[in-house]
Amino acid sequence: MKKLGSYIAELESKRKKLQTMSISIVGVYVIALVVSFFNLIIASGIAACGIAFYFFVFRHNKKLYEASYSELNSMFGLGRLLDNFEYKKKGGLDYKELKNSNLVPIGGKENNFLCRQYVSGIWKGIKCELAEISAHYRYVTENFRDRYTFISGTWIKAVLNNPSDNDFIVVHNSFLHPFVYANHYKTAGYRELETSKKVLGQEYLIYVRQDAPRDYMPLNEDCIKKFIALTEKINYALAFSVNGSNANIFLYRRYYTDKILIKYEINEERLCLNRLPELEPILKLVRSCGK
Repeated sequence: MKKLGSYIAELESKRKKLQTMSISIVGVYVIALVVSFFNLIIASGIAACGIAFYFFVFRHNKKLYEASYSELNSMFGLGRLLDNFEYKKKGGLDYKELKNSNLVPIGGKENNFLCRQYVSGIWKGIKCELAEISAHYRYVTENFRDRYTFISGTWIKAVLNNPSDNDFIVVHNSFLHPFVYANHYKTAGYRELETSKKVLGQEYLIYVRQDAPRDYMPLNEDCIKKFIALTEKINYALAFSVNGSNANIFLYRRYYTDKILIKYEINEERLCLNRLPELEPILKLVRSCGK
């Protein structure tokens, strides 16, 4: 494996090449503007060459640069937390598995489901996978009409070291359509725990299996403590579930990749930045559920 410095040098070379291209494109447009005062046809031809160069050369190289940056940032940022690190630009998480988890109502056609920036590895014995996903889900309006809406964010899957008999879902009470809270979880075989708001506060609901005892509390004290600490530090909604040995976490509109502008120099600090610092607290939360 190459050293970090080699990767930085390669990215810097690509970035400077893009900067040169960008300046060249601006130069072509300036020339076209000047020539337009003398010959409009020739000026149009020069401008057309600039446009063609932008779409067929510059954009292509920019996408390659951004893809390289995303992969290396994941490797040296998130990857430092994980053993057996693996990265895929597209794919990775299975549509049916996510849908069958019932964590959030993923629906619509499978080819409308997008999964990108997939990362997998092992954190202190816990196997985990994560990716940025987008999908649609169905709801029914007050006029009994079917509608679909878009949902996206980061999905995390983890396997507990010590599987339990727990089967529950914790979900924020406002980021989904009201129809979902009234219908989706009930159809999936869950009911809202009456003491939800006393345990996790006003924003989060706990759903348990419909046949669970009335006094059933799936979250232990350590799990509750870690969940509250996590939600106090974040500014987005999440959903979290445990079913046997499988844990699923959905971070609504939270993304851990970022497009890098070519004006920014690539250095060790920028390339090694962990853009999902809450991953470790989330995995600690998952681990506490297996105790």
